[in-house]
Amino acid sequence: MSDVDDGPDELIQEWSKDKLRLLAQYLRAYSVIMQTQREKEGWLRSYSYVDAFASVGAYRDAETAELVKGSPLVALHCEPPFDEYWFIERAPERMDRLKGLLAGEAECRSIRYVVGDSNQVLQQQVARAIRYENFNRGFVFLDPYGFHVEWETIQCLAEARAFDVFVNFPIMGVNRVLERRRKPSGATLDLLRRVMGRADWAATLYETQFGLFGEERTSRARLRAERLAELYIGDIRKLFGYASTPVVMRNSTNTPLYALFLASGNRTAVKITNDIFRRYERLGK
Repeated sequence: MSDVDDGPDELIQEWSKDKLRLLAQYLRAYSVIMQTQREKEGWLRSYSYVDAFASVGAYRDAETAELVKGSPLVALHCEPPFDEYWFIERAPERMDRLKGLLAGEAECRSIRYVVGDSNQVLQQQVARAIRYENFNRGFVFLDPYGFHVEWETIQCLAEARAFDVFVNFPIMGVNRVLERRRKPSGATLDLLRRVMGRADWAATLYETQFGLFGEERTSRARLRAERLAELYIGDIRKLFGYASTPVVMRNSTNTPLYALFLASGNRTAVKITNDIFRRYERLGK
C-alpha cells in the first residue's frame, strides 16, 4: 500500500467497519473457490472484483483516528488475488484520490478505473464483459450512498448468470420516505419501484380509521427492519435463485441502517455467507 498517513480524512463508523470485515471474509472464501474451479475443472478463464461505489479507498476511524482500509483495499489485499478489479466512482475527485492511494498497487494488479454512474457502467460494461457464456465470473459489491442502485441493474446482473452480489440495502432510507400518516403516492412510489422493482406492498402498511367527528386518519405501524429487508430480498431471490439471510447493520443507538446480504445463483455461496453472518451475530460484532 502507498503512504496514506496524510491522505484519508473521511470518517468511518463501527458498523461500516463490521461490513468491511464481513466483505473480507467472503472475498477470501469466494476467491479460494474460484481458484479451485480453475485448477481442477479448467473451465474458468478469469474472475473479477467489481466495486460499484469505490469512493476514496481508505478512511479514518471516527473514534481512534486510525487508518481503515476501504473496500478497494480489502479486495486488493485478498488472497488469492482476483484476476481483475473494476473500481467505479461517480465523482472524479474521489476517483483521483483512489488512484493516488492505489498507485503502488496498479503495478502488480489489473485495475480498471471507471468514472460514471454505477448503474450505467454495470449494465453497459460490466454485465456485457462478464457473462456465463464467456466462462468468466465476477463478484459485485453494491454499497450505495442511498437510493443509487436501480432494480434494472439488479436484473441485468442476474441475467448475466455470472455474478455473486453483496448488497447493502438502505433500510433507513426506505423508512424515511414512507411517511407515518400519509400513504405514499406519486414520486415516492416511483422511487420505490425504481429501487425495489415494485411498490404494491407499501399501501398494505397503512390503516385508515375515522375520528369522533368522521374525520379520516391514516397511519402505518412501525415497519420492522427484517420485514422490509425480506420484501426486497425475496424478489431478488427470484432473480438469482438464492439469497442469504441478511445482517442488519445498526448504529450506536440500535437504529437499523442497512441490510447486508448476498445474492447468487449458487447455493453453496449462500451457505458460506450464512455461516459467516451467523458467526458475526453470535460474537455480537
